[in-house]
Parts: sequence; C-alpha cells; structure tokens
Amino acid sequence: MRRVEICEAIRRDKAAGESIRSIAERRRIHRRDVRAALTSAVPPRSKPLKRLPPVLTEALRRQVDVWLAGDASAPRKQRHTAHRVWVRLRAEQGFVGAESTVRRYVAVWRRLQGAVTRAFVPLAHEPGSEAEVDWYEAEVGFP
Repeated sequence: MRRVEICEAIRRDKAAGESIRSIAERRRIHRRDVRAALTSAVPPRSKPLKRLPPVLTEALRRQVDVWLAGDASAPRKQRHTAHRVWVRLRAEQGFVGAESTVRRYVAVWRRLQGAVTRAFVPLAHEPGSEAEVDWYEAEVGFP
C-alpha cells in the first residue's frame, strides 16, 4: 500500500470507532504515525537522509589492501589485526574514523580472499555413544 492509501485506511478505521492503539497494532505502525495520519489529510514527507562521505576513502582502502596482502607471507603472529590496521591508519594516514569501520572492511576483505573459513562442531550423537551420570549417595532400606 502507498502512504496515501494507508492514511485513508487509518482515517476510516478511526471513523469506525477503533482506538489509535488498536489501529497501530493491527497495521504494525507506531501510534505517533497514526496520530500524524489523523491530523493531516496529506501524509508528511519523509526527511531525506543526510549521508556523509565515507571516512574510509578509496586511497585508504588501497593502502589497507597492500598491508593485508603483504601479510600473506608473514608469520601468523606478525600479521595485521583489524585493530593494528586502525592504529596504523591513524598514525600514518591521519584517519579520523572509528575502529568498527576498519574492522568491517578488514572482515569483508578477508572473507573475499578466502582467509576466513567457518567451522562448526556437529551436536548430533549416535544413540548410546554419549551418556551423562549424576553421582549421589542414597540409602536403600529393605524391610
């Protein structure tokens, strides 16, 4: 449904005697939106999103790619972690973004390179192969 149609339906529901709360629950929208539809015949315009330019620019991404690609031949303990990449970006490139931004980029880069594999332990056991016993003391009396 379009927004205009939803506003019309909300006004019809209210005219039929339905409460704002029940309209909101049934239509799965917030009560504030129901009230807004009842006060104005024209639905309110949505605010445009103010998107900021990305903090991790293409030049910085290329630099991170070089560092991470260079780690392929390095011993495991000497490879860059996402935190270390973030620290180097701040120190060497003047990066002002959050560590989580760098973490997300490094995780995606590693996944695309095939460096990250998912592992799991199956929780299915054959009947009789596993057992659990609770040990306790009990007195059994015979008559």
